[in-house]
Amino acid sequence: MKYFSAIIIVYTLVISPACFGQMACGCIERIEVDTNTTTRSELSFYGDRQTYTTGGLTFTHPSNLFTQAPNIQVSVQPNAPHPTTETYVAEISASSNTDCVITVYKVTTSGVVNEAPNLSVTVHIFAIDAPL
Repeated sequence: MKYFSAIIIVYTLVISPACFGQMACGCIERIEVDTNTTTRSELSFYGDRQTYTTGGLTFTHPSNLFTQAPNIQVSVQPNAPHPTTETYVAEISASSNTDCVITVYKVTTSGVVNEAPNLSVTVHIFAIDAPL
């Protein structure tokens, strides 16, 4: 078993860096265990990142990956230090099985809300099939 684990670790170290900084997609196996049955199904996923541009970002999912609008998680990474009186908030403005639109706002503790400046943040998304 140790030999098999070592092969997986080496494979991961050699293969994974090729995806760094690029769109990634695939399938995760979902297992539902009930009293007398076990059901297995695949959930497609998609992850990507883009530097924010004023007006919002459109993330286009690979064709035929989702049959309905997926569940989407968004995170915002500032590209430079900012005051502790400011924070960034992401909004999913639109979502479908083919794409989603993300708008980012800069919010201050004094209550001022404006769209995030051009190139100020990097937006990361992770979309996964919405299970029935």
